[in-house]
Order: sequence, then C-alpha cells, then structure tokens
Amino acid sequence: MLGVFKHIEDNRRELSKLHDLNAILVMAIIAVICGADTWGNIGEYCQAKEEWLTEFLNLENRILSHDAFNRIIAPMTVSI
Repeated sequence: MLGVFKHIEDNRRELSKLHDLNAILVMAIIAVICGADTWGNIGEYCQAKEEWLTEFLNLENRILSHDAFNRIIAPMTVSI
C-alpha cells in the first residue's frame, strides 16, 4: 500500500523529516476513514491507536501532533 505514495514529493526540510511521509499519509487516511474530520481528530485517533499503527508503520519518533499533521498535509492539498 505504501508504494502508492512513492510519487508524492516530500518538500519538507531535511531537518524536519523526523517522520516518514508515507507513514504520515497512511495514518491520516486511516483516521479519516474511521471518522476523523479535523486535524485534532486525526491526531487523537492516531494517539489512541499508536500501538496498532506501530505494527505496520515506522513510528520510531512516535505519533505526530495534530498541528504537525496539518503543517505537513495541508500544503499538499489541492482545491477543486
């Protein structure tokens, strides 16, 4: 599944790449599928499911805050 995101360019500065972009996107998508509809809900969901998420994602730097999800993903979104 993670291969789907390999073509997405990660524009973050090298120093701020503590979390794998693929893992961030997968966590956010899973949270949204499970009903999260705000950055806060995404962060809360991922915090609550951290143990399960670590079974298949590289989360050596733990779960991001809701602000970090917003800061990383929001610039990638496209308005239609």
